Amino acid sequence: VYQLGDLANLSGLDWNDLLRLPSLFRLRAAIYSQEFRDAISTITGCGKLSGIKTDMLINTYRKGCHLLTHDDVIGLRRVSFILYMPEPGKPWKAQYGGALRLFPLVVPNVPKTDYECKFVPQFNQMAFFTVQPGLLFHDVEEVREDHRVPSSNH
Repeated sequence: VYQLGDLANLSGLDWNDLLRLPSLFRLRAAIYSQEFRDAISTITGCGKLSGIKTDMLINTYRKGCHLLTHDDVIGLRRVSFILYMPEPGKPWKAQYGGALRLFPLVVPNVPKTDYECKFVPQFNQMAFFTVQPGLLFHDVEEVREDHRVPSSNH
């Protein structure tokens, strides 16, 4: 996985630099907004999201990239999301790999070795879920084609 940057760092840019990244700045503003946080809170039932400790990264997955099975427990993170942005007009195919896969549990903290379901990336599709330590394990399957699948993780 190639990490391209933490979008929280946009706050440190001066206005001239932000003008060079208008779409990215608007996307971040929308995702950081109270309206978006309230919607995610309502849908997931995770409780109020303050926005004080919001993080968002951009990752690019190329051929051979993958993420091992994990539960996204990082600090006080309560919700994770992935916004898929493969090239518009070029549908992502399951055989390319890069799908988000969810794993059932043997017992808490021990995921089964075989996934239960998977989500193939599609342009402008968002997957999100509450972070539940030891209860919600997932991975990103290996990308088998040399297409880029950027995603934003929160």
